Order: sequence, then C-alpha cells, then structure tokens
Amino acid sequence: ASCVGGIPSMVDHGQTGLLFPAGDPYSLADKVRTLFIDEGAAVRMGESARHVALERHDPQRVAGQLLDAYASVSSRSFSVL
Repeated sequence: ASCVGGIPSMVDHGQTGLLFPAGDPYSLADKVRTLFIDEGAAVRMGESARHVALERHDPQRVAGQLLDAYASVSSRSFSVL
C-alpha cells in the first residue's frame, strides 16, 4: 500500500503488508517482487492482516464502541447559547 492518508495507520509495514512511498513505482515494484520471492512472508502478512481486519471490524465490537460514544455524549450536560 502507498504511504498516503490514513493508510500507514492501518498497515503495519512488514507485519500486515508492505508500504511504499506514493508516486514511487520502483518501490512498488520492489515490494511486489519481495512478495513473489518470499511466498511465506506474503502468506504470514496476509494472515496477520486478516486477523487484524476481523478484530478491527468486528460488528459487536464496533457497535459497542458506538454505543459507548453515544452514552458518553448523552451523559454530558450542554448549555444553550
């Protein structure tokens, strides 16, 4: 993935994927080459990324966080200007 926006916060370089500088096709090609050469690393990163994604986007976890946020906001007292 390219290092733009929030992508680096979602990809742990070398653990859940490989990052390359945006606009650098040579670096991208190098990362793709790395995955073809080291299939074991590609599989490990893919499995790790899947595990992280399943945890990060677990519907019950996300719903719980959303409800907690709503509860936090609704319990605050607001003054009307």
